[in-house]
Amino acid sequence: MATAALTAGPFISPAAAGYGSGHTRTQQAMDSAVRDGVPGVTGQVGDAYSIWPGTSGVKDLASRTPRSVVDHYRIGSMTKAFVATVEVQLAERCLHIGVEQLLRGQQLPLGARHRT
Repeated sequence: MATAALTAGPFISPAAAGYGSGHTRTQQAMDSAVRDGVPGVTGQVGDAYSIWPGTSGVKDLASRTPRSVVDHYRIGSMTKAFVATVEVQLAERCLHIGVEQLLRGQQLPLGARHRT
């Protein structure tokens, strides 16, 4: 199974990006996000055989420093929420059952609720 992660940071036009090949649509999506107003995007797609890194936009508006494939992000506990969301979406697709059924009886994050 391949995994993908994208992160966004400070605004401007798309910067040159990408190493490797085969991820043209991923790079186009990143460039599109920057054209739509996201300051910068760093993405990585990996599987058991390779890792493709890509960037678009800038990481610093004042200096116009482009995003780098080696940028680091501190997201702390947000990882758990991100992974849980992806797992539930995959389970919903694969099992053909609703999220509500998967999470019945579970405590939901603030603001979320079970549908009846």
